[in-house]
Order: sequence, then C-alpha cells, then structure tokens
Amino acid sequence: MLTRHDKILAIAIILVAILGFVFYTSFSGDEERQNRIVIEAMGEVVQVIPMDQLEPGKEIPITGPLGDSILEMGEDKVRLVDSPCPDHLCVYMGWISRPGEIIVCLPNMVMVRVEGEQEPERDGITR
Repeated sequence: MLTRHDKILAIAIILVAILGFVFYTSFSGDEERQNRIVIEAMGEVVQVIPMDQLEPGKEIPITGPLGDSILEMGEDKVRLVDSPCPDHLCVYMGWISRPGEIIVCLPNMVMVRVEGEQEPERDGITR
C-alpha cells in the first residue's frame, strides 16, 4: 500500500514530466520542424536552405569534381537544371519538394535532398 509520501512523490514525478514536455514543445525552434533543402558536394554539406526562404527562379552553382551543377529554386521546390555529368540523369529527376526526396549526381558527387519532420507521402507501391 502506498504511503502519503509515496503518493506525493508519484504526483511530483508526473508533474515534472508534464512540465518538461510542455517546456520542450514550447521552446523548441520552428527551424527544427520546417522542411529544408540540404545541398552536399563531395560528401560535405555546403548549404542548408529553409523551404520558406527559397527564391523562385534563382540558380545556385554547386561545385563538384567535374564542374558546376546548377540548382534552380521554385516555389517550395528545387531541381538541377544543368550538370557536367555525361548522362544528365540528375537533371531528368525533376523537381523535389517533400521530405525524403533526393537528387544525386554520382559522377559530379553532388546530392540535394529535402529534410523535415513532415511524414513523406506513400507512393503507389507502398500502399
């Protein structure tokens, strides 16, 4: 049987847990929750751009061992529009906008991916 002190201790532990959860959710930054574009070249992260800071029409060069791959920004989406690789598969991948989507140019060692906490949607195969 629980004594009076045991009950007080249990209530105190529950209150501390609730306050910790409220504090964590209230003060954790929005930048951790929002989607962002992560640009890597030769295995190193060279730039991280929050999705709400994309400038439609702006192009960013990403330097790899073969030369510059060109990233184009759209409205909440990005794509590679040019790359010095021989077959241009990375260019044909098109726009990416949802967490988990990725564009990779293996010959030029460039990778662009969307990260965020939003769950990726299921495609026709995983349904």
